[in-house]
Amino acid sequence: MFIGNNIPMHPHVYSNGHICLSILTDDWSPALSVTSVCLSIVSMLSSCTEKKRPPDNAIYVKTCSKNPKKTRWFYHDDDV
Repeated sequence: MFIGNNIPMHPHVYSNGHICLSILTDDWSPALSVTSVCLSIVSMLSSCTEKKRPPDNAIYVKTCSKNPKKTRWFYHDDDV
């Protein structure tokens, strides 16, 4: 989760700072190191071709739990 006033504009980062990345939730494994998780986040951020929020940002931010672990994530990339 990003905190503060400089939350990046990205299709997988909500305006409240929650990050929609499968290895942080459904694909989590204890075998993942802190380094591999950080590299995945950096890779996700650097591969962004469009600076915009996720399509459901407004609804998600209004209705989500403050704890991203309690979110049932739907990955938009799976629809492609």
